[in-house]
Amino acid sequence: MEVIPAISIGRLAVEIEWQCKGIRRMIIQRIVMYALDSSRFSGTRLLIVQAKQDAFDFYKKLGFEFAEDTKREKQRFKARGTRTMFFDIKALDYLRTR
Repeated sequence: MEVIPAISIGRLAVEIEWQCKGIRRMIIQRIVMYALDSSRFSGTRLLIVQAKQDAFDFYKKLGFEFAEDTKREKQRFKARGTRTMFFDIKALDYLRTR
């Protein structure tokens, strides 16, 4: 198994009165830009999130992909209702600040 340096995003929630105002998207964009900048020094390649089923579409719209559908992933989904999703920071190299 190949090991790839990654940053794991914890649970992300926004209070009801702030939902549907783009706050979650702005938070993720900020995390992505931080990860991109810090990857110069840390070698970080991926952002990882354990997404609940109702958040799959949100993360897909932001460019996250599902991790390989392994036995472990299937067990995680069955037990916790989450799937591993990742975003490849390398895809944004053209935005890297100098």
